[in-house]
Amino acid sequence: MDKNHLLGMNSSIKLNQVTKNVTLFLYDLLKNKDPNANISHKKMPSYDEHVKFVMSKPYTNWYIIEYDKKMLVQFTCQNMMKLEYLSAMIMNMIRLLNPR
Repeated sequence: MDKNHLLGMNSSIKLNQVTKNVTLFLYDLLKNKDPNANISHKKMPSYDEHVKFVMSKPYTNWYIIEYDKKMLVQFTCQNMMKLEYLSAMIMNMIRLLNPR
């Protein structure tokens, strides 16, 4: 199912499922995250451990939001209603920050 319809008609904004291709981006986010906020580990994993974790598909709905072909943020959600709400909220934030 194509989730990009949830973000409206702006083709500059994409909602993509997490795949192996984005593990470096996710690892960089993880390195910059407050260590006390991590729920999946107690100490920083190696890159190889991180790739293994990502490929284990620990979250049913794990997405990256791209804007103008740049990855901005990752998020997980438990159900489609939350996904629709998050998508609408993110779309509104992008519109407010970058009106065209």
